[in-house]
Amino acid sequence: MSAKASKKRKNRQMIAIPNKELYERAKTKALEKGLTLQAYVNTMLNLNIEKDEFLKHYAPHLSATVGEDSIYVKDSKRGGRTAEIVLRDGKLVCYLDEDSDCEHIKFAIALPEIARLHLNKV
Repeated sequence: MSAKASKKRKNRQMIAIPNKELYERAKTKALEKGLTLQAYVNTMLNLNIEKDEFLKHYAPHLSATVGEDSIYVKDSKRGGRTAEIVLRDGKLVCYLDEDSDCEHIKFAIALPEIARLHLNKV
């Protein structure tokens, strides 16, 4: 092994995917996109980190907590009030604004946890 290849290996960090089902799902998605599993996971991880940084910049006054059937979005601009976001009749609804197209909904849609609302209803 060359010194350059050896140095590259020493700088490489490894992570484990202990859940076999998750591993297989990721592997399938990688193949669908024509990527190696490593490239796919790195891309998804980087996108998620960038999304988090964007949300902190775009909406620093919003933060979320995920419940079993709801996402709760705390809004510090509105005195710390909390918007409950639920999936109702196939639409996301914000109980605070009584709307399906408000800032809280847009924030919640950017969260990966939003998929859990759908998965819980299937």
